Amino acid sequence: MFSLVTQIEDLVCKDTESSNCLFVLLSNELNTSLKINNIQTKAKNELFQFVATKESPKALKTQIRTLQKRLILILDCFYSVNLRCQHHKNCKLIFHERLVDMVFNLLVFLERQFSRYFDGKAIAPHIYASRKKQVISEHIKKVIDSTRHITNFNLVLKPFTGFLSNEYSTHNFNEIKYFQSLLQKMVQVINAANESTVNVYSLISLLITYNHNSSSAYAFIVDYIKDSSLSHHERSKEIDVLISFKKNIAQIIENKLFKYTDKHDSLKQNILNWLNNEITHFKEHGNTQAIHIEPDQKLPKIETNFTVGQMACFIRQLTEVTLIDKKYMPDLLELFSKSFTSKKSSNISKKSLYNNCNDPDERSKRITKELFQKLYQSI
Repeated sequence: MFSLVTQIEDLVCKDTESSNCLFVLLSNELNTSLKINNIQTKAKNELFQFVATKESPKALKTQIRTLQKRLILILDCFYSVNLRCQHHKNCKLIFHERLVDMVFNLLVFLERQFSRYFDGKAIAPHIYASRKKQVISEHIKKVIDSTRHITNFNLVLKPFTGFLSNEYSTHNFNEIKYFQSLLQKMVQVINAANESTVNVYSLISLLITYNHNSSSAYAFIVDYIKDSSLSHHERSKEIDVLISFKKNIAQIIENKLFKYTDKHDSLKQNILNWLNNEITHFKEHGNTQAIHIEPDQKLPKIETNFTVGQMACFIRQLTEVTLIDKKYMPDLLELFSKSFTSKKSSNISKKSLYNNCNDPDERSKRITKELFQKLYQSI
């Protein structure tokens, strides 16, 4: 195994003339009389024997991660050479695909069998990401087709579609594994529904179990709970719905092995915090009635001199300096989109604010910074 990797690695790291083909060189250098499948089996057995030795966990971790880095290097070299190969068609037929498959499968084998030592935070090579995208793409098509009836569920899927649309992925192994695992579970829920409509709460439970703690998932679940409670016209029943959701969500067990991002608290905890706040509000203001607005009646919007980009920067800074907790970001975006106008438009979409918050342009950041400086000087 290790001698094979060294042999391949020595070749891919050599500077070859443009007229030479790396894959043809490899086919000449390696023992091609030995089938690729036999090489893979021998390599896997050698790995198991290596791990079965009395080496310390630290030494095993070092060896597995070193091997992982070498396989990543080989796949990256394969990808770059393949782009400029003048014999691509012949390579593909003779040796190329089989060799790439072998190295790819060995890397997947390392990740699956030795997850304890595998570096999940390492950036995945392009070939690995591309092959995983093929599987993820099939899953997400199924999910999208089966959830069209669910309002705004497409927003929950944005991190997945974003991964697929990014040609040069910079995602690590853990992130790709997360995308694939959660989508596989979604497909299982959809298949279990057969011809009946997919149960929304089953998908919500799945998002919480797999801790899909994105702002879009949080906003989707909060909106769903709000709609469910407001469908009851009696306020006493509204709080019953909230309490029921709190009880059910509290019982969901999170899979501690999975998490969408380290930047936010768990999705379960954020939803429970929101529910506790809502229930407390209902209990403290149980006799107050919400302002009734006729369908054709609109509250006047407040005009501002902000552009959408500047407004998004302003909102973002409110949470960055912890004037307002980040968990209220979806509510802030909704509040600003419904209550304010921008310099150029009387209608601001929540989606536009969300996109500008996540990826602010340099001009908006500069102007917003100048505004804060003016505010500071005016005090």
